[in-house]
Amino acid sequence: MADAAAALRHSTSYRVVGQLDDQLTVSLTVTPNGTRGTVTSHGITWQDVELHGKVWFRGSQLWRNTVSRAKARGFGNRWVLVRDKAAGFGWRDPLSDVQVAIPTVFFAPKGDMVSLGTRTIDGRSVVRIKNGPDYHDVLASGTPYPIDWLETDEPGPDGQPCGVTLSDFNSAITVTAPTTSLVDS
Repeated sequence: MADAAAALRHSTSYRVVGQLDDQLTVSLTVTPNGTRGTVTSHGITWQDVELHGKVWFRGSQLWRNTVSRAKARGFGNRWVLVRDKAAGFGWRDPLSDVQVAIPTVFFAPKGDMVSLGTRTIDGRSVVRIKNGPDYHDVLASGTPYPIDWLETDEPGPDGQPCGVTLSDFNSAITVTAPTTSLVDS
């Protein structure tokens, strides 16, 4: 797991899709400097960009459900620099740290680890690892990228375990700050 976490930290980019928490589903591209993609919480989906600790959200439905009517009309479906920690149902700060949290929290060694052998996923040989209460599949040859994470001890709202799939390692991706003058506070 330490090698898998290190592989993520040294990757120039990767894609994360799935449920990071029981109230947070993501489809994000992660780079060392930031992330971009979509997030869903409380049944509402919006776009997210995080770059060097700054966070921007875009999504009229998000604003209609979380800020005053006047503010929501002003924001519309434009990018907004988010400073309020409660924005996005309180996901502003966790989303500002995804590129650090994925390798250091989700894929970090958690004590008792057991190799459950190899299997094939999408034509690739992977090693299945039980890592504390979590399960991971890590590429068995080449760079040991983790390709998924399943958290069986904390089910999501549908009763299914939280979990994500990772892909597209080292794709040519650049995260740039959206152009906007709108700020939420």
